[in-house]
Amino acid sequence: MGIDAISAKNSNSIKSIREIKQPEASKKVKAGVMATTVMGVTAGTALSLKRGGYSINPIKIAKDFKNSGLMKMEYDWKNIMRIASGSVAGGLAGGLIFDKKENMKAKIREATIQMFANIMIPLGCVAGGTKLFDKTLKNPLLKLLKQVGADGKPLSNGMVAKWMNVGVTTATLLGAIVGGNKATNLVNEKIYNIKDDRKVKIADMSGHIDDTCLAISTGFGPNNVVTKAVSRVIPLALMVCGYSTGVTQEWPDDVKESRKADPTKPFRL
Repeated sequence: MGIDAISAKNSNSIKSIREIKQPEASKKVKAGVMATTVMGVTAGTALSLKRGGYSINPIKIAKDFKNSGLMKMEYDWKNIMRIASGSVAGGLAGGLIFDKKENMKAKIREATIQMFANIMIPLGCVAGGTKLFDKTLKNPLLKLLKQVGADGKPLSNGMVAKWMNVGVTTATLLGAIVGGNKATNLVNEKIYNIKDDRKVKIADMSGHIDDTCLAISTGFGPNNVVTKAVSRVIPLALMVCGYSTGVTQEWPDDVKESRKADPTKPFRL
């Protein structure tokens, strides 16, 4: 067999490995993980309500839902982290309870990805990027655009400033999504010794609804009708992070071996 034929065979082998879909969890595992994820999100939401001084009594919430903490609570980064952590912890617990032991390492890796790439990095980028812009560039740009009041100070509450804020937070959010994805692949390769060119999944986008809400809130304020509408679905959206963690399955041994970043070294988890 010639060199070209061997190369073609290896190329086809690599292609066929890449086309293999990751195994799916059973219906029993999916149902169990969904239940524990709901419990985790509920616990995280309840803790956020309690820290905000709101009642967590279901009867009181049902009687005056419009004025309850579920409708009034602001989803700042602390509350988002509590709910996201509850979701991932719940999903991971469900995986430990309902799934096979051999899939646990894959779930732990997925939990790292969800918290690191889909929650922490985007939140940090949006909040940090907005803060840096406000501190260094916002006022000079407003003066350049002649957005100043009679007192000579920039009109930081004007519509130009608001749209400027939305533009900055949207740009940092898009950068965070891509950056988080790149960071995920780097973590897999350098920490776990897994060559995983993970693409941005639709499921990953659920973890960015909180950042979208933050962008809207930054531009138009927490009491804006759009901000309120988007923020109400944050707990539901963050359930995807926990569910994805709990149902993740390990690759078959033959495929898994081909995914090593360094074939001479073992997997680190």
